[in-house]
Amino acid sequence: MGKNIFIILVCILLSCCKSSFDYKEADKNTLFVLFEESVETTKSYSLLKNEKKEVFKNPLFNYSFRNTKIKDFTLNCPAFFSFDDMFNNTNKSKVFTIHKSFLRNNFIVDRDYINTFGLDKVFEILAKSSTIFVIDKSEIKDNKITLREAKLIYPVEE
Repeated sequence: MGKNIFIILVCILLSCCKSSFDYKEADKNTLFVLFEESVETTKSYSLLKNEKKEVFKNPLFNYSFRNTKIKDFTLNCPAFFSFDDMFNNTNKSKVFTIHKSFLRNNFIVDRDYINTFGLDKVFEILAKSSTIFVIDKSEIKDNKITLREAKLIYPVEE
């Protein structure tokens, strides 16, 4: 039963993806970001504790570039997207483990894409996307990748 649910979820997830990407449709798409640590990109964690004293370790994927309009942004992958959900232990963010071949068959924003089109364009695409999943390259093991649902966090312009 659990395996059937996983297969259905993966099919739904894959149906949201396209191997080619239309920028005009970005707000209707699920976007995948391959994170690799570098001078411009770092990984950190935030720790949150609910009233039941449960601790949640939330990965934060930070992007910081010079000479761009958007100087920095973070892709936050919390266990829950609201404190109410965390308190009630409901509506957990999505986390999937799937085969590495997924990377070949889908549009993935990676370091080369950012270098080619620039952080400002990538930020614009991320801001329009309905759902973002982060793939941490350091977690790819045994032909398996983990997709973590993320929310875009960025400083407000003054």
